[in-house]
Amino acid sequence: CLVAALGQEKTPVATGLGLVGSGGSSTTRPPTVAVSDAGTIYVLWNRPHESKTPAPEGIARLPKEFTPEAKGWVPAIAVCRNGRWSKPGLLVESKSDCAPLFAWCEGEKLHLLLMSAAEEHCHHLRYDPKGNRWERVGQLPIAPSQYEPIQQVGKTVHIACVSGSYVHYFHFDGTAWSKPVRIEESKNQSNLVTRARLAVGP
Repeated sequence: CLVAALGQEKTPVATGLGLVGSGGSSTTRPPTVAVSDAGTIYVLWNRPHESKTPAPEGIARLPKEFTPEAKGWVPAIAVCRNGRWSKPGLLVESKSDCAPLFAWCEGEKLHLLLMSAAEEHCHHLRYDPKGNRWERVGQLPIAPSQYEPIQQVGKTVHIACVSGSYVHYFHFDGTAWSKPVRIEESKNQSNLVTRARLAVGP
C-alpha cells in the first residue's frame, strides 16, 4: 500500500507502508484514509487473512463480536503518529469476513464503517486512542457497496446507495443514523445496473 502526500514538492511523494504477511494479493476495494485533528493518519485496506500475521502497532484489534469467524478478507491498517509510520498489521486475529468501507475522525477518535464481504450488513465502530478500545456505534440501515458514494461534510456523513430497485439516501449526524429516504423517481425499470452519485453543498 502506498500513500502519496503533496507538500511543497511539485510531484507527490509516495510512502510505502510495507507488507502484511506474504503479500501477492490484489483487490478492487480501494483503501480508506482518515486524519485526526492532531494529524494522526489512519490508512486501512483489505487483504486475505493469513495465520501468524502481526497485530498493528499502537492500535487495538477489533472485538471478535464484530468480526465473526469466516473464510474471507480482513482489514489491515497502518498508522502515522508524529511523522512516524507504524508497521502495518491486521485488525483481526482469526479468519473473518469484513472489509473497511469508509473511515473518518471526530477529534482524535476514529470512526470506521466495517462491511461484510457479502455486503449484507455494515457496522459503525469507533476507536478511542486514549482507552485503546473499539466500541459499536450502530449498524447502518442499508449496507452500501464499495461503489456507493460516501461524503463527509463537517460532522455529518452522507450516503447514497442502491437497494432493490431504488436509490436511497441517509446520513449520520454525529450521534445517530437517519432513516433511509427512498427516491421514488430513481426506480430502475430496466435490467441495467444503477449507480448512485452524491453532491453535498455547504
